[in-house]
Amino acid sequence: MGIISKLETRASLEDPNTPLAQGVTLMSLFGGQPSYTGKYVNDAVAMTSSAVYAAVNIISGTIGALPLKVYRRVDRGKEEARDHPLWPILHDSANKYMTAIAYREASQGHLLLRGNAFSRIQYGPGRSSVIDALWPLHPGNVQTFITPDGREKWYRYTHSNGEQELLRDDQVLHVAGMGGGDGIGYGVVQLARQSIALGLSQEEFAARFFGNSSRPQGILTTAESLSPEARQNLRDSWQGAYGGLENSSKVAVLDEDLKWQTIGLTNEDSQFLQSRQFSVREIARWFNLPPHKIRDLEDATFSNIEAQNVEFVVDTLLPWLRRWEQSITLQLFTPAEREAGLFVEFVVDGLLRGDSTARSELYR
Repeated sequence: MGIISKLETRASLEDPNTPLAQGVTLMSLFGGQPSYTGKYVNDAVAMTSSAVYAAVNIISGTIGALPLKVYRRVDRGKEEARDHPLWPILHDSANKYMTAIAYREASQGHLLLRGNAFSRIQYGPGRSSVIDALWPLHPGNVQTFITPDGREKWYRYTHSNGEQELLRDDQVLHVAGMGGGDGIGYGVVQLARQSIALGLSQEEFAARFFGNSSRPQGILTTAESLSPEARQNLRDSWQGAYGGLENSSKVAVLDEDLKWQTIGLTNEDSQFLQSRQFSVREIARWFNLPPHKIRDLEDATFSNIEAQNVEFVVDTLLPWLRRWEQSITLQLFTPAEREAGLFVEFVVDGLLRGDSTARSELYR
């Protein structure tokens, strides 16, 4: 580990106040980033939001399900290179425990939430340069280091038992999302923590609202002077008789000049339902998704659903697919193989079958 002293740590990875601090700061490891609502948002908390889960699920699942093939350029276009060692790893199973779809689904989830996907490259026995498998690494356990001259890139991976391992650039496949000039991607969870926390707070408010007899908060008033014990007994007896969903619609009987006064805004006054719907669309905006993909069908019609599906492929998926393709081609193929015309590409034809007009024109 002495080489660490010779390496320059990117400041953006150490400063929790910069948007590039992706899952490698102490704050992200212990509870996530705070929001104005008071909620701390990290990956696990964000995935409890139905909108975030749906967005991550649809993008990761779709990219995982797409065939990823190795091609070789020829005089008349391209041909499948099924004889290349990477073919079974990218097309069938990334390692002995994970299928190709499971591997890409997990890695794309890291990309969406953390902005970066890291995979350990496993080579054959001995000094073999043939890649045997790819193992996804959790971004929260990976730190990136670059030498002062910018010529070398290293990764420090922290295992579950606390042991640290230094990995060379050729031992790690790094796919980065949109980010800064140092090759580290922005994490949506960190950037969108205010929107995510707002949506979760609205959901918690709704649960508490219906758990409190579907009534807003209020106060009991009386002209008599009550001792602290009497106040507590009155509060407990009222909550026991009329609090909770099982006691909703019960008729309250007030005696001894007690009066109930509702305080706070009603759901209609606070536009509660509209606010929750806006939060769903806000999450769709963060993930660059057509709202109907996370089941917001308010603006979806039979006449525009095909166009929105094509929009999903072109605007949402295509940038991620190109990042995967270029990262794999650059990092997993040797310069000689790239010079020989080897590359990888996703097959997206099946996703565009829904465009009936374009398909009919193609057939014609």
